[in-house]
Amino acid sequence: MAVNLACQEEARLHRQIAPTSRQWGRLKTPGWEKWFGRKELEKLLARHCSKVSSRPISYWEDVAPDGLFLAWLAER
Repeated sequence: MAVNLACQEEARLHRQIAPTSRQWGRLKTPGWEKWFGRKELEKLLARHCSKVSSRPISYWEDVAPDGLFLAWLAER
């Protein structure tokens, strides 16, 4: 599955920032783009990493996180 291979590649990174599926529709996006749920991507990353977590982040320095973007942190 392409998603599994992508997560395997992402496991090489220390941090990934992406919008969350609960916020789908807030931004104009192409139909092929997939937004993962928080636990969904944590589970995929956990297949290749020993430690996985995520947290809401802000997209502007002066704005509190509103749930649109999450940062996933993973350690191999």
